[in-house]
Amino acid sequence: MSSVPWKILLGVSLGLNVLLIGLALKKRMNALIHRLSPAIPSPHYDHRKSLFSLMTPTQRDIVFLGDSITEGCNWSELFRNPRIKNRGIGGDTSDGVLKRLNQIIAGQPQQVFLMVGINDLWNGDPVENVAENIRQILACCKRTSPATKVFIQSVLPMNGTWSSIPKRIPTVNARVVVLNNKLRALASEFQQPYIDLHSLFSRDDQLDPNYTHDGLHLNGTAYMVWKSAIENLVATNP
Repeated sequence: MSSVPWKILLGVSLGLNVLLIGLALKKRMNALIHRLSPAIPSPHYDHRKSLFSLMTPTQRDIVFLGDSITEGCNWSELFRNPRIKNRGIGGDTSDGVLKRLNQIIAGQPQQVFLMVGINDLWNGDPVENVAENIRQILACCKRTSPATKVFIQSVLPMNGTWSSIPKRIPTVNARVVVLNNKLRALASEFQQPYIDLHSLFSRDDQLDPNYTHDGLHLNGTAYMVWKSAIENLVATNP
């Protein structure tokens, strides 16, 4: 009989541990969903969009445009070029970029380096819809700022090691490949350069673990690889 209270306490302790682990996983999952889905209100997204609306790039500027993967790098410092403007916003999608495109190209920047689409695919949007949004982005650039060179950068894969739902990653990564094929075709259609970063960052059909600490975003080593891939393309005129 004396062992009963001890067993009860042990059971309660184990139950609490399971509950805490479950809450931690839920918190981690919610954080990932929040980063990936602009459908969830994000003060960070709204603040950056508001700021960018007051700072239109000029004809001498070079714009890096996209989501958190673009936002995560200090491009002007990396290239030692003050003309580079970072217009990445965490959680953005191809539709979000399209909706805020006018504030970016109104000043007819010299170059735009575009990477967007992984959030769309994670959210379950059809590849065709993402490609159509990017087609509209390119068409808008051509119409509004025909002298702007738009570099269409391939979408990068994810790595399932850090994911709380790793079984979903191969499906997303397979759709990334399909989307990149469509982006290559769009680049040809609009006579703009296509940059294949996917092959540089992939290993075993997912994001190389040497280039990330969370399976989605890039670390410093990855950004140096990215720099090497495009440094001969980034304009250097003052």
